[in-house]
Amino acid sequence: RSPKQLLIVMFFNYAIAPFFMLLLAKIFLSGEPDLYTGLVLYGLAPCIAMVIVFTYLAAGNGPLAIILVAVNSIIQMILIPVYAKLLLGEVNFDVWVVGESVVLYLGIPLIAGILTRFLGVRRFGEGWFHKLKFYLDTMSIVGLLFTLVVMFALKGDLILKNPLLIVQMAIPMTIFFWVMFVAVYLTGWKLGLDYKDAVAVGFNGTGRDFEIAIAIAITAFSPAVALATVIGPLIEVPVMLVLVWFAKKTEYRLFGSSGKSVGESIVQDRRQGTEALKNSINS
Repeated sequence: RSPKQLLIVMFFNYAIAPFFMLLLAKIFLSGEPDLYTGLVLYGLAPCIAMVIVFTYLAAGNGPLAIILVAVNSIIQMILIPVYAKLLLGEVNFDVWVVGESVVLYLGIPLIAGILTRFLGVRRFGEGWFHKLKFYLDTMSIVGLLFTLVVMFALKGDLILKNPLLIVQMAIPMTIFFWVMFVAVYLTGWKLGLDYKDAVAVGFNGTGRDFEIAIAIAITAFSPAVALATVIGPLIEVPVMLVLVWFAKKTEYRLFGSSGKSVGESIVQDRRQGTEALKNSINS
């Protein structure tokens, strides 16, 4: 396939997103050093988990989203410490601790995933692995819903006790996610991508890796900075769900697609996946 999709995501994730988040932090949080640091940390790394679910919900290209996530997983292990030092150079922190956090929370799971797939295919065969993946796709939606419930259950008191804090973080973050998604999504459209690819590129170029941001904040920064990063997913997940709706609403207007609902598209994808699975097993 053309490298166009990958180049779009790499450009927006590493040449635009961290610096755009830095700009928003300077505009909205220059008088709040802990929130400022937390917001910049949040913008450092692209998401490598939830964007697959959001792409799926918007009936985008799931395999492309997975490939982009895999590439981002490798690249950000190298660039996160560099960007942390570059964008937060005036803040006192140990860049080596940041690097250790990246290896612990990104490197080890990545290696474990590669080994699991290799050993699973070797032991049970490719057909078994695809069958397992087919059922795990459904679990990803359940996982998203569970994450939403747990986040708001555990952090509901945080919202009630710090409403101003939430608003201070929500304004720049909402601007960030909307501007980034629209920019990446429309760039894909302008460069001739179809709807499924444009959606996959859009979410991969927009979502942030809040897990690694929280991990770095806890290990290398003050508790107040960690608190700021914890607020992030409480804002990001609802906004990204709205962007799923936005993508589906603009599908027909921009791409001239069939205008099928998300549910209809998912059913069609599942039928295609079932046929592919049967062909794989039969062969």
